[in-house]
Amino acid sequence: MLRRQMAEEVLVVNRPHPFKRRAVEGSIGMLLGLGFACVNGPWLLAMLYTPPSGDALSCGPTVSNALGYFVKLQLTAGLIGGALLLVGSFLLRRMWRNRSASSAAPSA
Repeated sequence: MLRRQMAEEVLVVNRPHPFKRRAVEGSIGMLLGLGFACVNGPWLLAMLYTPPSGDALSCGPTVSNALGYFVKLQLTAGLIGGALLLVGSFLLRRMWRNRSASSAAPSA
């Protein structure tokens, strides 16, 4: 009688690499910051930029300057959003790790 051997089922659990996790969190934060800058662009730009006053016949340079400020504003908001999300996730993970360690420790 032939006897077949059953293949063993092996479950492999791979934890995501911390660098990949941080890269995803930073990217999400940058997208949120960029979205915030796009939605609130006129308000934020009015706080940072005042157009030159005078008898300018063309508004081309003024518009170019305003657009330059807006692009810088978007990039800055994206970087700030990414940094805030990374710092926030670091602090939350640290808090959860300390909380789980304190609940797992035997009380005397």
